[in-house]
Amino acid sequence: MHERIEWIDVAKALGIIAVVVGHILPSGLTTQLIYWWHMPMFFIIGGFFLKPINRRQIGHFIKRRIQPQLATYFAVGLLLVLLSRAVHQTDWSATIQQLASLLIGGRTLTGYTTTMWFINVYVLTLLMVVTIISTIQKRRWRLIIAVAGLLLGCTYDKVSVWFQGTQTLPWDADIVLLTTFFTLIGYEWFHHPHIKPLTNVLPLLGAAGVTTGAVILKLSGQLPFSLSLKSHLIETGGWPSALILLTVPLTSCLIVFWVAKWCSMTALKPLLTIMGRHSLSIMLFHKALFDLCSQLNLNALPLQIIIGLIIPIGLSWLRRKLGHFTQPIRLPQSAPL
Repeated sequence: MHERIEWIDVAKALGIIAVVVGHILPSGLTTQLIYWWHMPMFFIIGGFFLKPINRRQIGHFIKRRIQPQLATYFAVGLLLVLLSRAVHQTDWSATIQQLASLLIGGRTLTGYTTTMWFINVYVLTLLMVVTIISTIQKRRWRLIIAVAGLLLGCTYDKVSVWFQGTQTLPWDADIVLLTTFFTLIGYEWFHHPHIKPLTNVLPLLGAAGVTTGAVILKLSGQLPFSLSLKSHLIETGGWPSALILLTVPLTSCLIVFWVAKWCSMTALKPLLTIMGRHSLSIMLFHKALFDLCSQLNLNALPLQIIIGLIIPIGLSWLRRKLGHFTQPIRLPQSAPL
């Protein structure tokens, strides 16, 4: 189990590096390839650590898994809104609108808080998946529900509900069908006693073949696949959306997991493990740090990427040093994925 946790931390590090790079590079082929897998991977990993609960455990589950997420969301969200106001000298009406966006969440979150949609959807997905695995005993029925949810989630673009000029449901609830699929896949894979794709060459070869084929088709313009979970953007250029989502993100993630397992046996492991354990902090703060770099004319992309990855780790270290003074702002040492 210890070895598994190490490569999972490394996988989270690779994922958060992809998130940071994807947000700093201009939109194009590289960012589109990154978006194929980085957020699906975090939800897949989220399924690794779930387990069924009974009625007597509901209170404990909410206290241990849901309340810390909500505390982090609102405390860090408030901090980022106030920081944005201080940096950009916005008026209080704009600040109040940003605070209202924290309540609505989802695609209304912009600027410093834009990445906080992840906590919105993660909380809703946790509730959905734990309900499914706690009430449905048969694995095949859980998988049928996962695939059915994915198929349903591909049948619409965005819901016709508007908040603050943005087409969204509160907390991006319209994409929970998609994230539930990825999280259930993670749960079933990690808890299946006989499925060990990282130690079996055939699944890896199959995943490599599918992923390589998809990349080749993408480069040749035959597969214009673009994916953005936050925006519920699924562009496949005529290919069946469900078929693409059932294959490309999963095979891509399997390749990344294999790379993570290999990296966990190299000298890169200590640095990547630290990044993986602080992946949530990096996700929440890197957009604000990018803006601060721009304000200070620190425009070199490599420098911004390094700052976006390293400073949040320092903030978590500072939180530990300050102890009880910052306990309400829960910056987990290991992202709850």
